[in-house]
Amino acid sequence: MAVHVVRVALMQVNGLGAIVNKNNTSINGMLGTSTEHRVIEDTSIQSSVGNPTVKEYLEAEDLLAFTLNYMDQTFIITYST
Repeated sequence: MAVHVVRVALMQVNGLGAIVNKNNTSINGMLGTSTEHRVIEDTSIQSSVGNPTVKEYLEAEDLLAFTLNYMDQTFIITYST
């Protein structure tokens, strides 16, 4: 049995869904962003690459036959079935 534990964070995204780096964006640019819960990328977990949304991450884990065990605002834990 394999277990995946990933962290979740609130990230600023633009209208296209791309993550915005507030250090490289003007105040005007930040006004057009919204906040989303995104999975923090962990290169050892294929489903987390690219900071997917929580929904995208869980769908990718499901395709790999992983089942959700626990989820809150900071962590998601899945295990292989």
